[in-house]
Amino acid sequence: MGLFSKDKKNKDEFFQSLEEDVQKSREESFMKLSDFSRQDSDRIEYLKTAFNIENKDKKDDNENTDSPLDSIIKKVSKDGEASKENVVYDEQSEPQNTPEPSTIAEQETKENKPDDNYFLISNDNISEDTEELSFSPENIQKPEKPVRKPSLLERCRAYTKDDNGNDVSANKKPLYELKSVSDILKNSEFDAVDKLSKKYNIVIQDETDKPKDIKIDIPKEENPVEAEPIKFEKLVEESKEAQKSDDEIFEEYFLEQNSEITEKITNESIPDISDVDNKQKISQEDIITPATDETVRFTPVGAKDKKYDIASITSTFDFNKILDISGDEKNNNQKINTSEFDQSEFEEIVCENEVSDFNSIRHLIKKLSFKKRNSFLASVISLICVLTVGIFFISPLSNLLLTDIKLTTIICLASLCLNIVVNFRIFVNIFTKPIKYITADLSAAVSSVFLITLSALQLKYCSLEYAEDVHNIIFLGSIILFFRALSQFWRYSSILGNLKQISSDKIKKKALSFIDDESVTFAMAKNSIDSDVLLAACRETDFIDDFVKYSDHNILFGGKFYIIQLVAFLLAVLIGLVSSIYYKDTISVFYCATAIICIFSLPCLYFINTLSSFHASKRLNPIGAMINGSMAAEKIERTNAVTISTSEIFPAGTIILKDLKILSDSNIDDIILRATSLTEAVNSPLHPLFKKIAKTTSDYQIPDSDSVKYEDRLGLSGWVDNELLFIGNRSLMMSHGIDLPDMEVDKRILNKGCFPIYLATVDKACALLVVEYVPIYEISKQLRNITNLGVTVLLTNSDQNINEEMISDYFGVYEDSVKIVSNAGNSMLKNAVTPTERISSPASFKRNNLSLLYILNAASSIKKSNLIFSVFYIVGTILLSTAFIYLGFASKSSVPSSGLLLISELVITALSLIIYLFKKP
Repeated sequence: MGLFSKDKKNKDEFFQSLEEDVQKSREESFMKLSDFSRQDSDRIEYLKTAFNIENKDKKDDNENTDSPLDSIIKKVSKDGEASKENVVYDEQSEPQNTPEPSTIAEQETKENKPDDNYFLISNDNISEDTEELSFSPENIQKPEKPVRKPSLLERCRAYTKDDNGNDVSANKKPLYELKSVSDILKNSEFDAVDKLSKKYNIVIQDETDKPKDIKIDIPKEENPVEAEPIKFEKLVEESKEAQKSDDEIFEEYFLEQNSEITEKITNESIPDISDVDNKQKISQEDIITPATDETVRFTPVGAKDKKYDIASITSTFDFNKILDISGDEKNNNQKINTSEFDQSEFEEIVCENEVSDFNSIRHLIKKLSFKKRNSFLASVISLICVLTVGIFFISPLSNLLLTDIKLTTIICLASLCLNIVVNFRIFVNIFTKPIKYITADLSAAVSSVFLITLSALQLKYCSLEYAEDVHNIIFLGSIILFFRALSQFWRYSSILGNLKQISSDKIKKKALSFIDDESVTFAMAKNSIDSDVLLAACRETDFIDDFVKYSDHNILFGGKFYIIQLVAFLLAVLIGLVSSIYYKDTISVFYCATAIICIFSLPCLYFINTLSSFHASKRLNPIGAMINGSMAAEKIERTNAVTISTSEIFPAGTIILKDLKILSDSNIDDIILRATSLTEAVNSPLHPLFKKIAKTTSDYQIPDSDSVKYEDRLGLSGWVDNELLFIGNRSLMMSHGIDLPDMEVDKRILNKGCFPIYLATVDKACALLVVEYVPIYEISKQLRNITNLGVTVLLTNSDQNINEEMISDYFGVYEDSVKIVSNAGNSMLKNAVTPTERISSPASFKRNNLSLLYILNAASSIKKSNLIFSVFYIVGTILLSTAFIYLGFASKSSVPSSGLLLISELVITALSLIIYLFKKP
């Protein structure tokens, strides 16, 4: 029995249907036979059934019983990794003897099988005379194989192999382990719970202490339904609920756990909008006062550990206090009163004669002028008294001290009394000022009393032994009173000069203002200062407050000068008592006591706070600046940063035009006028230069500018008369796409020590300016002095050629002591120093901000000068008093000579003045 029927008609119909079926299978199922499925095995079974394949005639074991179609099916099944066992055969058609795999391979080789992925069967392959189906390689169509591109991993294999061809990236242990976000949150949550429990004395119960009456039942869905898409409105509501604050969550839980409290809260007690809008009053019964000891049970959100599934917290605290996460407790009812903050003693001082308007300033000027004139006359009279007493040191008159003791004593006593009369304020100031604010007048008053007593005793006894010593002591006391009168003249002169700087109501004043706001100072300094920044800046104002308070607030030795005078008085009394026992003489007792008082009235004492302030006013008043006393100087000296503008260290005349080249056919006069307006808007150092050039034109009228912007180290850009203008260097022009001459032009200009400045419109370059910067020696000196003090200079800049390196090179300062302020810092500075009508300030000026450098240098010199005089006074009093006591009791013959004491005090005074001349303001 053959494979097919011999009826030709039926055979043609069969093969036509078979070809259609194979063509359809080729397009749909047999594109990739390597991915065979169960459906493919069923199709093979279908083909076998369609061909009615049967193996009824058994052949020998060594003979191949497979038909050509069976061979193709086996080949396809083998290459597609579909085992023969997966193909379901009919029990009757299953062959008894399965050919060997090697036999199948040889047969496939002999028959030159086509491509494994595609095959085609045609009617020409079947012979009419035979019952077997024959195939020929020529009749099989071989489709083209699709070209597969290599993957990224395959392309990277060449870079992951070593010299031996081994893959170094395979089977490598990862360098780190990525921790999931949930684990991180879980651990931080547990740490936070533990920390808060310790901070607030809260007990958290573990799983073993879990309350038995609390059960958590998680409902299970019997019939799960597919999740519906979440609407946007629902997501918004859920996000709002998730963003509730801790106070709202606690309040909701508190209301749920206390049913009795929730019943008391009614809609009537809840305001409509706010407590102010609610017209109904809340009764005291509706006010709920929670207990101080509450037990709260909660389940931490996201806690997966069983240890924190249920927690019971017991804590005792006041619910009326606000708790923050840091653990600090704040009373809700506590109100912060700014008056409770600590204030310095200086701020608490209230002066009765303080100036309040310009009329009171004019009245004070007249008063100070009168005092200045009186102090000058007192100084002259005091000097005459000193010369009168000192005339007896001349050899013709020196013999009168021994021959006519009474006459010389009367003359010296009269001169001393006259000197005390012209300095009568020394006694008034003792009783009018508080003890902390007593000046050196106390020392002058005490020494005057002792000198008059000693002179009266000498006049009474006319002791020849103490004639020269008494004369020397009176001469020393006259010198002390003279320096006291001179110090008052210095004081009133400086105060009057400073007051005149702020007396005009027609000129805007610039007050020295201190900025210690961290945000402003950080934006300006940008970590250029290691410590906290106290910035000195200027602020425009009309009136300066607290002038008299700053002027009169002259404290010696931190307000402890009265202790020094008390020690001096006790020591003088003690020395007098000892000398009365030792020498047994009344004059010697008062002589030793007066000598000790005069030692503690060393003339250096009267230079403190007066001489340095006098020289500072003489230096600052001609430039329209002033420092209001020694207290103001100490306050200013604490600053470690100062802000000025580059237009002030390069004023008009310091930027010189060397050359001007026209680069296009633009109207150069109009370009210069617009450049003048642009530089004036930002206070650029180039503005005086452009203004000087613009004045040479016939139509000198500067237009208005708008939207001016300075780009750091590039230049200016802005709109002038609705046209865009650029002023800057090559980098600015190139960034805006403007064509410029060759780079060699800039190099030649820079090699000559000059700077190129380009002027350009939106589409072309108009002109090239060659400028030179010439620093002024006086400004260089002030910058060097201020930077040597450790003060950082913060420059507000609008010139692309000026930077830290240039300032360091031109002015000879350290590069890290100068800092260019950023645009953000400049904006914050403008907001911090907005003009004001009145301000309390220790210093002020009327001209440019460069006066700030003079003020800071003068304040530092004032403090150093006062320190010099203070050191000389302390050291001098200690050395002289020790030497006098030692010499007085070393020999029993006589008291120490007053001549040595007089010379010592004059030498110490002269040395202090000589050293002061090198440090004076």
